[in-house]
Amino acid sequence: MRNRTMIAVLGAALLLCAGVAHARPAGTALHKDTATGAAYAGKFEVDVIKGSALTLAGKTTASCNDASFDGTSTADGATASIVDTLIEDTSDTVEESCPTSPAGRTIVWDLGLPWAGASIVYAKAGGADGVLNASGVQLRTTTSGTGSTLSCYYGGAGDKGRIVFALYNRDNATRPVTATDDLQAQLKNAVLTLDAARPSDTGCAPTLSLNGNFAVHGEATADVFTQKLYITG
Repeated sequence: MRNRTMIAVLGAALLLCAGVAHARPAGTALHKDTATGAAYAGKFEVDVIKGSALTLAGKTTASCNDASFDGTSTADGATASIVDTLIEDTSDTVEESCPTSPAGRTIVWDLGLPWAGASIVYAKAGGADGVLNASGVQLRTTTSGTGSTLSCYYGGAGDKGRIVFALYNRDNATRPVTATDDLQAQLKNAVLTLDAARPSDTGCAPTLSLNGNFAVHGEATADVFTQKLYITG
């Protein structure tokens, strides 16, 4: 009897351990407003936070204080895409141009939209709550006013067109701009590689580095993006 009891106990323990070993973490979930809010799926906008700028650093550095990435996502973040962008500066006198250091202005075009294959993933790392992965990103930059015009193509398929936004919930004390009560996204040294398959001018930098802090909103009503969002897992 004692041996049978011991075998039964050991069997139950092994089953319990097997269950723990095969347990899967909960999936990503997008919510309205807070961690306990209703599930959110649909359009979203990633807009540069007022008072800051998206910078694009190659041979020169463009600073764009009016930049956004518009996309769509399922409620679990597994299927997302970037469908439109706007990268310019409110001081522009040329459509969609940004002041450039050390001199001149840069126009930034998006190419190959939509950028499908994106995803939103809950993953605690480096103080962030998750990431927005964007792949297939393609940009053309044309810089003028420096004595010559330089046109460069960056991104594309694979790693050369992949950038990652770190996501911070609105109550995360380490979010980039604590004065802003929004789900925030941060690009920090996100690198696009020069696309050798396209006709870039001689003198283009081999990489383009993107940096910026953004607020992320969902669609509250048709084309009105004021819905606060929250990510859990």
